[in-house]
Amino acid sequence: MAVLKFTLSEDGVSVLRDALICLGKFSDEVSLEAKRDRLVLTALNTSKSAYASVAFATNRFFSKYHYAGVAQNRDKFFCKLYNRVLLSLFRSRSGDPLHEREKDTTIDRCDVVITDEPGKKSRFVAQIVFRNGEFISKTNPVPIAIAIAIAIAITIAYRSPPKE
Repeated sequence: MAVLKFTLSEDGVSVLRDALICLGKFSDEVSLEAKRDRLVLTALNTSKSAYASVAFATNRFFSKYHYAGVAQNRDKFFCKLYNRVLLSLFRSRSGDPLHEREKDTTIDRCDVVITDEPGKKSRFVAQIVFRNGEFISKTNPVPIAIAIAIAIAITIAYRSPPKE
């Protein structure tokens, strides 16, 4: 059963990659917390002295977003992912001036599905679709952690820049 499905535009992939790079300065693991109205990525360093959080409003950031929840908790879903795996996936040619001439290999969209079924390993499946019609698909096991996310006062949140 798909717990979470979302689609990112080319710009969304770029912003997500930048957020993952920032969170990578804190930890090798990124905690993902999904709710109906937002997706939050957090990182806590090993000495537990620094914390960063990036929140994305689902109605403003994603092209499509569907949260179904899990049987244990319908309000939110929580899991941990390895940041290097995510960065290798979301490393793209979007906005890369070195590949500007290769317009057909820039990202059109990225579709992500997180599944969690009883008796099966949970999976994080991402498919990046390029403008030329080709795609990259990557599936990774997801260690599901049914836990309450750590609430710490210091939060760095991504906000859309004001429109001028």
